[in-house]
Amino acid sequence: MCIIFVYALVFTEISLVYASPSQGPFRTVSNNHQFYDVQAHRGGRGNVVKSTLPSFAWGLIDGATTLELDNGITTNLSRFDWRTLISMKTLDDKVITSALIDEDTAFTPRGSTSPWLAGLRLESFPGPSLSEQIAQAAHAIQADILSPTGIFLIPSSSHEGSSHFTTPEMISEAHRFGMKVVPWTVNGLNCAEELFKDGADGIITDYPNIVRQWAK
Repeated sequence: MCIIFVYALVFTEISLVYASPSQGPFRTVSNNHQFYDVQAHRGGRGNVVKSTLPSFAWGLIDGATTLELDNGITTNLSRFDWRTLISMKTLDDKVITSALIDEDTAFTPRGSTSPWLAGLRLESFPGPSLSEQIAQAAHAIQADILSPTGIFLIPSSSHEGSSHFTTPEMISEAHRFGMKVVPWTVNGLNCAEELFKDGADGIITDYPNIVRQWAK
């Protein structure tokens, strides 16, 4: 089974479900997911030379359910550009699109409009939190998947310390709009488990073999 995903990171993905003998059905015990998407970043660059045919093969052998290929499809190879997603949906509304976002594309100096979010301003969405505004913005461009950074911590001036960029509120709001949430690039199992408990539908990782064994 092969499904084309178009990423705001201007990647093409091929989703191969149950693609290797090691791949079995994933059933969770701590939430309602029936399938957890383990995406091999560039084929699993933590284990092999990235973005090569051997890396893609080993990604599947290691149990990845999606190969994240990093294939640029624009002339300037721009990344995280939501305008690409809008264009793809205009050409074919059946194309599955994933809106990537991180601290560099979400936050702008002096309240300027981010060049990556297709002219959208996060503060123009009702929120009430930034996390929910991000999900609402992704829904506004008809994204099927929201793919935020899963490792960045937002500094806080309070004594409570930093907060995660990807929050339970973001995930819940995305689910309310029918989007899946697949954070990136998550290599620590403590972070993967926390995102899983928060309701993430999968993760992008450099180590699909380790994450898959954990997921089982």
